[in-house]
Amino acid sequence: MGIAGDLRPPRKYIQFSSKGTPFLHPYRNEFMRDRDNILYLNAFLRLSLKTQVVTFGKNDHTRNRMTHTLEVAQIARTMSRVLGLDEDLTEAIALGHDIGHTPFGHVGERTLNMLTNNCETASIGYNIPKNYRGFKHNLNGMRILVETKSKSFTNFTLFGIVNHSEMTWGENCKGWDGTDTCPTPTTSRRSCPNHGKTYVDFYDKYKKFYCVNGTDPAWSFEAYIVRWADEIAQRHHDIEDAIALNLININELFKRAEPIYMLYNSYETFWRENVPMNDDSNITHKWTMLNDSITEYTKQKLGKDIVIDRFVSFIVDSYVTYLTAIFTYLIKIFRNEYPFTTKTGIADSADFEEVYLQINPNHIKKIFLQFIERPWESGSLNYKAPACEAFEDMDVNLKKILMSVIINSGDVQRLDGKAGYIIRDIAKAYLTNPQQLPDNPIVEAFRATIASITSVQNENDALRLRKESLTKKAHLSKKESEEIEDIQHLIIKNDSKIDEFIEKTGLSTLDVSKIQSFEYRNALTAIRSDASFIPLLRVNVIRSVCNHIANMTDRYALEEHANLY
Repeated sequence: MGIAGDLRPPRKYIQFSSKGTPFLHPYRNEFMRDRDNILYLNAFLRLSLKTQVVTFGKNDHTRNRMTHTLEVAQIARTMSRVLGLDEDLTEAIALGHDIGHTPFGHVGERTLNMLTNNCETASIGYNIPKNYRGFKHNLNGMRILVETKSKSFTNFTLFGIVNHSEMTWGENCKGWDGTDTCPTPTTSRRSCPNHGKTYVDFYDKYKKFYCVNGTDPAWSFEAYIVRWADEIAQRHHDIEDAIALNLININELFKRAEPIYMLYNSYETFWRENVPMNDDSNITHKWTMLNDSITEYTKQKLGKDIVIDRFVSFIVDSYVTYLTAIFTYLIKIFRNEYPFTTKTGIADSADFEEVYLQINPNHIKKIFLQFIERPWESGSLNYKAPACEAFEDMDVNLKKILMSVIINSGDVQRLDGKAGYIIRDIAKAYLTNPQQLPDNPIVEAFRATIASITSVQNENDALRLRKESLTKKAHLSKKESEEIEDIQHLIIKNDSKIDEFIEKTGLSTLDVSKIQSFEYRNALTAIRSDASFIPLLRVNVIRSVCNHIANMTDRYALEEHANLY
């Protein structure tokens, strides 16, 4: 068992997104169950028709979300096995990590985020309250799993899916000139309401599902293994896609790969100490094969496919070796030196279980993502082992090269621009006339609104009980008399909200089990003619439109755009 074999998530802290503990299979554990449940979701099946980088069938052999997801899963499992981590949890996180992604790749994600951050007032025609704003594919993936009524998922799998990417947006909303002038193409050049930052507050209500007892994050080393496997997969398939699209030639790429091999030579002792290798190193062997194949390819004695295969094999093996060595090194420091309150170091899984909730998950994140040796010590926050720092420099440079070659290429940018316009157009059409939506998004919007209305009813029931207990008293203090008066005002206010909703929608009941789809459509027709449109229902319609568009495949989005326009 590897260095982290006793640092797997303590099973006593496993909790499920639905109430209670689901019936478990006799020989499938909780994480295997998560993995299998993800595989059979429609949201997973749709990944095969969603863009990774290149959209609209530009080339049959470029990656889609499904092929990317499968590559992430096999890379992550390999790293977990070397380190001795939980392979089942790793695979569950990897298979579900992009389940909340949009059509057309990250441009779809960015467009939906701007739509739900009041950047598209022309399309939405309504100011969205802060607690309903934002879109991020990792957070949306968690939402999908939590709201899948027939399934229940563990908090550790949900944490991993959420944390495979950042949970907030950086400075993604600013004008092209760096000012606060709104860059949205469909608006006039007005002051940007979200200059420098956008919000994802809509997802705050789901945080409890990836925690232990609703408060402590259900963190794991496996979560950050998947995060790095995601990066590795992106590096190698960006290279293959760039070649397939003739954006870069093989000889040029070979030059870009040389620093990866030089890194191995420069810190060979470090890699061998932390991931024991044979004298005839796998990395050296694959580099030699790649070098020879480039020579043969130049002489037109070897096909491009073989060269690409060897190139990708070299890159993936190098990255996996480097990262597992770095993680081995850092985990040794963590388990021996972390300032536990009741233990000195971690000797076994029982020790880890005892101190698990005392560990700051942000420290683990910094260890795995920034290679900081002791992030819990302020004096050494910027310290990195030379090999760690050299690897990070190499990776950043390779990422920049691939960004400039493929992501920023004219072809990809034109496709991204087209994709953004399509999503904006679809959203505008739906929000101009929500009756164009299929039944499911309409039902979703109403049920979310009715849930809020029902909570108001429950609040009223509690208020009436409190009022009843006070009025039974023979003598009331001034404070108690004022409380009765305040309670009565709240009851009247809440009742008016409920009455308004029932009156405007024409629904005869708030029991969602008794309402048919056509009744929701009739209710939507009734309130659309009303200027006020019931604010709570309006914002839930916007969110359901966002969720519906995010669910779309590229093909469905293109067909729907053609149907609407």
